[in-house]
Amino acid sequence: MAGGGKFEIAIKQAQLARIFDNIKSSQDVYVQLVRVHPDGTERDFARTATCHGGDLRPSWSDEKFVVNQAGGKSLMLRVFVEHFWRQDYKCGQATLDFEATLASVARGQTVISELQLQKKGVVHGSLRVSIGPSDVRAGPAAM
Repeated sequence: MAGGGKFEIAIKQAQLARIFDNIKSSQDVYVQLVRVHPDGTERDFARTATCHGGDLRPSWSDEKFVVNQAGGKSLMLRVFVEHFWRQDYKCGQATLDFEATLASVARGQTVISELQLQKKGVVHGSLRVSIGPSDVRAGPAAM
């Protein structure tokens, strides 16, 4: 595989269907990156900074991560509302298949994708990301 099974993902912004916090009228949002292995086990390995007051359109200014396939089959992106005293609330998630992603990266392409955020089969918004060849000078190296 080109690039040794690595690619760069930049988290741009989300469009959420509603305010998921039932106590506050605004919401602080972050994205968690999770590697899914062929046996179905999952490993959290990175997360964005929290977009405070992100509400329906949180953005992360192209926060970048270098992702190493490292035996995984897919990358899951989970969008959460952050709470201080309560458990964080998952708004939805999207999955990127490593093989398809690495095939695109091997052609040297950087692609902007609008991924549907789903929870229990219902679409709750979208997440815009760009995916391309890794640049070792990019943000934190993800495992």
